[in-house]
Amino acid sequence: MAAFSDPEEAGLIAKEKSASDRWQKVAKIAKPALVLFLAGIIIVTIAATRIKHSTASDSYALSDSDSDQLPPTSSSNPADGDTSQSIHRISWNLSWIQAAPDGFSRPVIASNGVFPIPKVTTTVGDTIQLTVTNSLDTPILIHFHGTKNSINYDGSPATQCAILPTATFTYVVDMVYEGTYLIHGHTAGLQTDGLAAMLIVKPVERVSLYDRELSFLISDWFHEEYIKWSAKSMNAVNHTHSILAHSPVSGLVNFGREMAEGGVKLEAGKVFRIRIACMAAQAGFFFSVDGHDMSVIEVDGASVEPLHADSIEIGSGQRYSILIQTKPSGNGTNMNYNFRLTMQTSEFVHPQHPLTLLKLYYDTSSVDFFKPLKTYTSGTLDELKLIPTSKTRLGLPSVRFVLDFTGGGNLGFNHTIYTTPSIPTLYTALAIGATAGGLDSTGYGDVNPLVVPELDSIVEIVVTSRDADPHPVHLHGHRFQVVYASVETPMEKYIPGWDYDSTKKNPSLWRDTVMVPAKGFVVLRFKADSPGAWLLHCHLPMHSDLGMAVTVVEAPKEMAKFKIPPANLALCNYK
Repeated sequence: MAAFSDPEEAGLIAKEKSASDRWQKVAKIAKPALVLFLAGIIIVTIAATRIKHSTASDSYALSDSDSDQLPPTSSSNPADGDTSQSIHRISWNLSWIQAAPDGFSRPVIASNGVFPIPKVTTTVGDTIQLTVTNSLDTPILIHFHGTKNSINYDGSPATQCAILPTATFTYVVDMVYEGTYLIHGHTAGLQTDGLAAMLIVKPVERVSLYDRELSFLISDWFHEEYIKWSAKSMNAVNHTHSILAHSPVSGLVNFGREMAEGGVKLEAGKVFRIRIACMAAQAGFFFSVDGHDMSVIEVDGASVEPLHADSIEIGSGQRYSILIQTKPSGNGTNMNYNFRLTMQTSEFVHPQHPLTLLKLYYDTSSVDFFKPLKTYTSGTLDELKLIPTSKTRLGLPSVRFVLDFTGGGNLGFNHTIYTTPSIPTLYTALAIGATAGGLDSTGYGDVNPLVVPELDSIVEIVVTSRDADPHPVHLHGHRFQVVYASVETPMEKYIPGWDYDSTKKNPSLWRDTVMVPAKGFVVLRFKADSPGAWLLHCHLPMHSDLGMAVTVVEAPKEMAKFKIPPANLALCNYK
């Protein structure tokens, strides 16, 4: 019979210990082992990969709609007959520059002096080597959001020390799945200041359902840096001042680039794929396309059977691909249309300009398509009706965790605030794994550990919320199946032990970022096939910073086989 643990058994309820008592235990268990572990590190050399011969042009075939792709800084080397993989070497020198994406000048983050940072396009089976030079004034981490990362290059405080100012570090990430992903900062809310780019992974064999492709990175926007407005919100004298400080000014598409250029040109009689990714700091959105039908074909990198939608709700960290059929020549092509972006307004978020319009046009002489400037208050897409093309259905779980988010003054799960560790949780797990089996959750410190003992276990995580707003929750290193999401009317309550998947005809949707409904719950399942320390957290940076996160410590005994690359250790000043 499956053995389930409630929050207390899982170590999720705060122990009646002081922080000093807890860390005395951590030090007793982990410190000696950590010293021995680090002293015994063997230099790891990345295995030489046989690489296909390619040039920047054939690896990054540019079209009019893909002209912002960033080519590799050096082309791949000739191989010995194996044409399965290419290595794309990309360099980001990150710095602050002044820009005015909505007409108001403020500091933003640029790569190699360019803002917004260009998207990256590659192919399944390729490897990206992203070399990051930190010319900012704050430590940074870079996360490949949604990809199946190596634990050494996940880019979170659970897996590595931050890249300090003036330092350089190279991420090595294999492209396992096709789809739409993100590369973004994971410290100090820098992703909302411009440290974000879309990552497009295309299949090796392209059986195309479309003729052209567009990519829209959407975000809410403030007139000062995250570190400033978030501090004002957290330190506000009252609730009203806090809301005003953390409410966005407006929404942006691709950080305002196409808006400044007058819009996006469509071609008559074609099928366009539009990839939409959200990198919002505070708000959720609804998006739609005036005068054109939308069909959803991808969600968070996973293909789905096409489904019509009039508008779609999207939260921070989520991605969709839609298909639109453009107008036949001479039949509606004399009009301008809009990609319509409506920011959600709630008790806690009051944007100054909730509606953002990006013009879509066929001809520069077109007249505007008339449509009332309405804003959507609810999405018409029911994502539980989406059917994944993969028919894999995860079985019953052997491990279950319940995470309760109460909202209000405590942003932790199960009343426990996540605290960023001074030593990456991965290193602590490697140190204590051999001595204590890594199964005692108290040995990891204040990182809200959810310990999954066995490799390849089916894990169920139930996230319940009593908050009045929805929250986007992201799991690193995995895709999960959204077994169930509650409906708001009538208000559903989670029933412990109930198999929410048993009555479903189709397999559950695969995602890596899910919207937890306001005063509702979601039931998620994933296979624990990636040993390591993986964050699960709210993707709104201020909520994550305030402790709305847990750490999935996966198969600790398997982690004893890991070796940490010397470059990673150097970030922590370990020799």
